Amino acid sequence: MNNRIQVFRRVDTPASRKAIIVAGGGPYRGNLLWDATRLNAGFAVRALAFQGFAASDIRYLTWDDQSDLDFDGQPDPVFPPTAAELESAVQWAGDAEQVVLYLVNHGGVDDDGAGVFRLGPTENLTGSQLGGWLDSIRTDGRPEIILVTDFCAAGRFLEDAAAAAAGNHTLISSTTGDEEAHFLSQGTGSFSHGFWTGIFNGSDIRDAFNQGQEAVGRVARERETDSEDSPLQHPVLDVNGDGQNDFNADPQAGVARYIGNATTGAGASVQLGTPTIETVEDAITIRV
Repeated sequence: MNNRIQVFRRVDTPASRKAIIVAGGGPYRGNLLWDATRLNAGFAVRALAFQGFAASDIRYLTWDDQSDLDFDGQPDPVFPPTAAELESAVQWAGDAEQVVLYLVNHGGVDDDGAGVFRLGPTENLTGSQLGGWLDSIRTDGRPEIILVTDFCAAGRFLEDAAAAAAGNHTLISSTTGDEEAHFLSQGTGSFSHGFWTGIFNGSDIRDAFNQGQEAVGRVARERETDSEDSPLQHPVLDVNGDGQNDFNADPQAGVARYIGNATTGAGASVQLGTPTIETVEDAITIRV
C-alpha cells in the first residue's frame, strides 16, 4: 500500500529487548547543540521502531515534552533526562535480554579526569555512575548491553563505564577520550546520523559503526581544507566491554550482530548525504 518492500534477514534476536534514548542538555540559552540532539535522538527512536522495538519497550528521556515522533497529533510519553530518571530507566530495562542505550549532547572531562555527559542545564552524569547502574542489573550474563555515546570526550566516558560495568558489553563512542564531537548541518553531519542510518537500513553493528565513521571522516576532510589544526574524530567500537577499540584490531568486531530485526526496506533506504559546514561545536570542560 505504501510502495515499500520489507526484507527480513534471518538473525538470532533476543526474546525481549528494551531501549533508552537520552537527549541531554535541553533548550537552555546557549546550547547550540539542542536542535542536533533532538534530530538524532528522534531518529534513533524511529530507527529502533522500524527494527521491531515496540513503543512500550522504548523509554525516551528528553526535555522536549511536545515530541510527536509517531505523528499521531499527541505528545509522546517522555521522561526528563535527570540522573534519577535515567537510573530508574536502567532498572526498568533490567528484565530484558538486550538493552540498547544511546546518549547524545554535550560531554567532556571533569577536574578529576572523569568522562561526563551533560544531562541538563545543571546536572551531569559520569561514566562510572552509568556503569555502576548497568552493572547492578546484570545477572548470569544478562542483559546484553549496547551503549552508544555521541559527545565530546565520549571515549573517556566509555572507558569509565566499562571499568564500572563488568561484562561482555558492546560499547560505542563517537570520539576518543580527548576529541571533540562534530554536529554539522543541524545534526545530519555527525557520527550519530551515520550510525542510526545504518541501523535503520538493517546493517549489522560493524557496518553501522563504519557508516558513522565515514560520516565524521567527511566532516573532518571538509574542515581540514581550511584549517590544519582541526582535530580528527576517531570513533571507538568495543565489542567485549574492556574499553578498548576493536574496530581495526578485529575484522569480525560487530559483524552479524544486529540491533533489532535487521529489516531492510528495498527501494526505501535512508541515504546519508554529504554534509555542509554550518556550525562546529567546541569541546567543553565540565566542572562538577
